[in-house]
Order: sequence, then C-alpha cells, then structure tokens
Amino acid sequence: MSFIQKIVDEITSDPKAPVKVSAKLNKPDILITNTEEYYKKTKNDIFYRDDKVFKLSISVTDKNKKRAFRLMDALIKLLRYRGFSFEREYYSTKMVIDGIKIPFRFKRAS
Repeated sequence: MSFIQKIVDEITSDPKAPVKVSAKLNKPDILITNTEEYYKKTKNDIFYRDDKVFKLSISVTDKNKKRAFRLMDALIKLLRYRGFSFEREYYSTKMVIDGIKIPFRFKRAS
C-alpha cells in the first residue's frame, strides 16, 4: 500500500473527519471569512490593499469564487483536523507540516 493510499484510507475511515464539501458555507474557517471580506472590498475599490489581513490567495473567475471558497473551506477544515496549521509569511499564506512551510493558494487551471 502506498503512503498516499494509507492517508486516504485513514481519512475515509475516520467518521469524524470533515471531508464533505457543503453546498453553502457553514461556519467557515477564519481564513475563508477574511478572504471573502477582502475580495468584497477589492471588488468595490480596485486600489484597496490591506497587508495585515490573514487571507488566502484565490485566483478564479468571479463566477467560481463561491465554489472555490467552499472547496478551500472543506480542505482547510480537514487539514486543521489532521493537525496542520497555517501561517502568514510576508504576503502569502503557508501551510505548516512538521515545521515545513508550504505555499497554500487556490488557482484555476490554465
């Protein structure tokens, strides 16, 4: 059994693991809430910038933003449940796994 398959099996066999992507945001993670608010402000003011906000970088069309927020919310909740954390480093968000920082963002496929 591969390492990845082992992790998938652990997640799918854990009845408490938050693995479902909901049709609507329900109690979104603070990163999602901050990101949603930030994008609402930038939509009304193209020059708006707040580097103090701990948010995600989500690069999708406006039509797909709600869907991207739901997907990222489900993923973040699962990662937090599994013991991972998130940090802001300079102007980007990093996922932290055993002290290793990995860039964390959502970008549409090209």
